[in-house]
Amino acid sequence: MGRLNKLLKGEGGFTLLELMVSLAIMSIGMLGVVAMFVYAIGGNAEGRNLSRATNLASKKIEELKLTTYANLDSDAAGQFAPAPDDNFKIRYWTVQDIPELNKRKATVSVTWEIKGITHEVKMTSEIAKH
Repeated sequence: MGRLNKLLKGEGGFTLLELMVSLAIMSIGMLGVVAMFVYAIGGNAEGRNLSRATNLASKKIEELKLTTYANLDSDAAGQFAPAPDDNFKIRYWTVQDIPELNKRKATVSVTWEIKGITHEVKMTSEIAKH
């Protein structure tokens, strides 16, 4: 009856053990939330790199497509230099002749490495003889 009287008078509260258990449960939950944030940040960086590499490859493909067929050497190849703040270390392009179709195939590749894993974006376009 003594505890009931304390509760009715507003003198009740949580014990130290109850508070520690609730803090432990909340801490475990917060660790899960922090892990999700770390994973999301990594996913954002990966998506940003993929978008930038795709844009770089697309720009080079468009540049090669704007070159006239006669000026685009068959079996040509080259590299285009990265920007100083870029982590895309390997960028190359090739042109292959497809004589039976009167076309040339241009291929552009942008490669980068993150945490020991190599990623690559490769684009191909055919350029017809006009």
